[in-house]
Amino acid sequence: MTQILTRLFFYLFFGWTCVAISISVSEGVRASDNPSSMVYGMVNKTGSEMYLDKATYQVEEATYQVQVEETTHSVEEPTHPDSLDTPSSSQLIYDTGGALSAEQKSFDVTYYGLDLRIDPEQKTIGGMVDVHARIVERTSAIELALDPGMQIQSVRNLQNDNACSINRKPRSKRFTVEATCFREEGELVSGDVIKVEIAYGGTPREAPYPPWDGGIVWDSTAAGKPWVGAATQTNGAWIWWPNKDHNSDRPDSVRIRLTVPEELVAASNGILESVEPVESTDDGWKTWNWFTSYPVSTYNITLNVAPYETIEDRYESITGEVIPVTFWVLPEKVDAGKEILPQFMDHLRFFEQLLGPYPFPSEKYGIVHTPYLGMEHQSIIAYGATFQNDNMFAVPVGYDDLHHHELAHEWWGNMVYAADWKDFWIHEGFGTYMQALYSEYLYGKESYKELMSYLRDRIISEAPMVPQQPVSMVELDGGGRGGDVYYKGAWVLHTLRFVVGDQHFFRILREFLYPGLQYGGSLTTDIHEATDSTSFMSGLSQSQVQKSSLPLHQTSLPPLPAGSGHIRSVDSAEFKATAEQVFGQDLDWFFDVYLHQAELPLLVVSRMGGILNITWDVAGESAFPMPLEVSFDGEVVVIVPENNRITLEVEDGVEVILDPNRRILNEFQLRQL
Repeated sequence: MTQILTRLFFYLFFGWTCVAISISVSEGVRASDNPSSMVYGMVNKTGSEMYLDKATYQVEEATYQVQVEETTHSVEEPTHPDSLDTPSSSQLIYDTGGALSAEQKSFDVTYYGLDLRIDPEQKTIGGMVDVHARIVERTSAIELALDPGMQIQSVRNLQNDNACSINRKPRSKRFTVEATCFREEGELVSGDVIKVEIAYGGTPREAPYPPWDGGIVWDSTAAGKPWVGAATQTNGAWIWWPNKDHNSDRPDSVRIRLTVPEELVAASNGILESVEPVESTDDGWKTWNWFTSYPVSTYNITLNVAPYETIEDRYESITGEVIPVTFWVLPEKVDAGKEILPQFMDHLRFFEQLLGPYPFPSEKYGIVHTPYLGMEHQSIIAYGATFQNDNMFAVPVGYDDLHHHELAHEWWGNMVYAADWKDFWIHEGFGTYMQALYSEYLYGKESYKELMSYLRDRIISEAPMVPQQPVSMVELDGGGRGGDVYYKGAWVLHTLRFVVGDQHFFRILREFLYPGLQYGGSLTTDIHEATDSTSFMSGLSQSQVQKSSLPLHQTSLPPLPAGSGHIRSVDSAEFKATAEQVFGQDLDWFFDVYLHQAELPLLVVSRMGGILNITWDVAGESAFPMPLEVSFDGEVVVIVPENNRITLEVEDGVEVILDPNRRILNEFQLRQL
């Protein structure tokens, strides 16, 4: 193509809207504004923008501009004269995670036992919490956390019945149990096993804006009956029970005994072992005894109290195992629950075929109707949506996206989990991308593209999505990453899929989830026909919908190995290593830019005569060999840059479209030479 160019037409894609750019020798560059770079007004809450577009919830962004750092809880003076130490607080930062203290690093929790009385009328919670732990580093104390508004009546060594001394800091969730409770010399050493019982009680923080600004939710049904839930991911379970406040330390097992008024049901994690009437002068109460043998994060330990009715079913897993299914719903929602449960089980089937076996087969697949929107509580996800489709996004997707998102967390967040919140995108970015894949599975590529466009418009990228150092939830959100862990995280996966190709990409996901368990290969491509005459996203006729071709497991898989070895902490470095191992190439250039830099890659386009110059401009001027799809009069070719540059000689009148399928997360810049 040697003809001198007098006028060149080419296209850049912003969002998914094609913008025509006309360049001539005598004219300057004219381009519309880039809508993908617009900063949408968003609530400054971790992940809250996920759900704010839905008019059902009538949330006005302008009315909720409270920073997480400013979230406070007034605490009354202690009312229990026998409490060991009850510091009061006029202001308390409700936060979770962050850098571990020496006293937190010193021990590993193996078991929690909660035996609590929930009084909806008084809005109080109290009882006993047992903590069993192994000492892993020499220490003079162990550190736990509890809201200073909750009173500690006693701490007892369960091995010798000794009373324990504690040091409870004012205006802080932190308190320490002194080693003298366990050893006279006042020092615990690696290998020691300790067991303590903490008696406590009080009025826990009521969630101001669940689930994003959390606590206990005290609500009522339409009939005026109590409806109680817990939503503490962004703030910490220490709001309502004492524990080690860090996601890196999950107990091997948990017993949860919830005593509630007898007309109510208490639903929680794991298996229901018994329901027992309280045999005392305090008649009219029952204790619901739950137990989970899987490691679980403290924020995922939950309580749900209401006059629930249950919808029961059974699900045959891809492994051949039969898993009990229970949906706890309010009485007025039984019919709606029965109608939507088959769709929920379709979601479960999709995840097993896409990723691998359900992580908690020996317990249950549970859903519970909650007085707040949703949360991924392990084996009993919280569901507070409309019992209809299209709950999360401002674009219709044609299925219950809220349930789909929360169920995704059984794999992304509950089975594999971030030990530190700096890698929280592994929970939320992966979880959000699953909705795009399901849209593609049900309704084709156009539905996938439109949902990805919606997510693209919400990326801010003002700070690196993955900090280099440990962060708390407040620190994560305060760095402007609250929405990016959802939206940018999903787009990083979208772009990675383009770079490595579908077969490598989906194997990467499976190998990351189930390393060494043979769930990554032997896949077949499922051509899934659209299930409706139109695409819910675009209104396209069925003949216009490009069918999905996701590689799915089409045959049975072996069960997970016995035990809980498949549940483990992960980080971004491990995901990168898995991607490189499966793809067989170094991907430092990709992950360094997208995870650890705020600035998105800039695609700089300029021309001189008939020559079109395309350059990748990244922070630090590092190598960025991102392949680029280029369409010449409808014929698409993939070009790999050399030294971040692509040079094209284009004949007059040829239509050139850069990245026509919008596969790359980047910004654009046009330069006239």
